[in-house]
Formats: sequence, structure tokens, C-alpha cells
Amino acid sequence: MVDIHGRGARDARPGIATRLPQPQFRVARVTDAPVVIVAGEIDLATVEELRESLDALDGRIVVDLAAVSFIDAAGLGVLAGTRKRLRSRRGDLRLRAPQDQVRRVLEVVGLDDWIIEE
Repeated sequence: MVDIHGRGARDARPGIATRLPQPQFRVARVTDAPVVIVAGEIDLATVEELRESLDALDGRIVVDLAAVSFIDAAGLGVLAGTRKRLRSRRGDLRLRAPQDQVRRVLEVVGLDDWIIEE
């Protein structure tokens, strides 16, 4: 059994605060579009770092969500705001390889058409 922090059950202690792993953001140019590779959780505590990574880019951007285990409304807001900014400048934001849990969130809020099916 593994808790949400990626530790084994024997390491989890009820009532003890556990520090969540920090998300990681990396930009790679794999194709003609930069690919922002995100790992970890995208939530209120981490969206500013994601926003800064995305704000530095223009044109067509792909956000790789393969290593993202969680996204909340704050994270969705950053993605939506970035897409709006890019589309106003003839660019676009697309999402790649979300895990099932993240994909379900995207489907519920109607953003699943942003996903690139590869």
C-alpha cells in the first residue's frame, strides 16, 4: 500500500504533516513545438511556477502531463489562461499523455479536446 505522498504505508504517520514532493517543470523542443514536461501535482501551491514556465513561451506549445498525478482548478485556470493568450497570437496549447485521473478531470470540465491522441 502506498499513500498519496509516494511512501510505503509503514512510513505514513497519522497526524504527522508530510511534505509533498515539489513538482518539476522542464521545457524541451521535441518537434516544431516546445514541449513543457510537468511532473508531480499541479495545484494552488505550484501554479505560479507552471505559469512562469508557460509565460516564457509563444506559438504552439505542448504540455506533457504523463507524470502529473493531480490537477486542481488553479492548474486548469493556468492552462486555460495560457491557451487564451497563445490563441490571441495565433498560437495554441495542447495537452499530451495525461494519466487516467487527470484525463477524467479534463473530460469533466470539457477540456479533453485539447488532448493530442498519439
